[in-house]
Amino acid sequence: MKKIILGVIIVVVVLTLAVVLISASGNRIDVNSFSVSKLENKTTQVSGDVKAVNLKVRTASVNIKKGTQNKIEFQNIAPDQFEVQFKSGKLNLIQNDYSKHHLEVGKSAAITIVLKNGTDIKKLQVDQLNGTLKLNNLTVDNLLINHVNGTTLSNDLTVRNSGKLVKKNGKTSFTEFSSPGLKASVKTGTFRLNGTKKSNDYNDNKDDQFVINSGSGQVSVTTK
Repeated sequence: MKKIILGVIIVVVVLTLAVVLISASGNRIDVNSFSVSKLENKTTQVSGDVKAVNLKVRTASVNIKKGTQNKIEFQNIAPDQFEVQFKSGKLNLIQNDYSKHHLEVGKSAAITIVLKNGTDIKKLQVDQLNGTLKLNNLTVDNLLINHVNGTTLSNDLTVRNSGKLVKKNGKTSFTEFSSPGLKASVKTGTFRLNGTKKSNDYNDNKDDQFVINSGSGQVSVTTK
């Protein structure tokens, strides 16, 4: 029995050391594809008036915010990990194999999307499998988010018409939020509106609503 415990401890130590060394070397191992990638940082400038954003990522920390120019800042990404397209006012950022879980060792990607026209976006659509999603100082006509695992945060977010957040696991916190109406369904966890605990099936019955469907996790909304 002692030998088994000792063996487990040795394996854990070796794996931990391997993770530390891989991260320090600036590489990432994708166990699913048996590949090793050298990570890099880069910035992609976007020329033109961005009116719509479509983002599909597997594992990354994502921050979408208003700024002085249109650009995408990438950290810890592998070559050709993301495809960026901009055409007719629509910005597409898509990660390879974005809908499938991968076992990876090394630093996860971080993406910051800066939008000069951030307070006048017609449509923002996000499909994110893992990682934190932040939305800051944005105004959108229609917002659609499918966030499977991770924390969803927003500050100073306005949805003019309608939208929907579908969440499986993780905390959701919206501060300084505005929409014509609000509906929230929380399976496991609590829903708070302006600091007050509400029903886990909250509905203000407005014609146009932002709908939150959350599986497991706390949901908090503070309005403007």
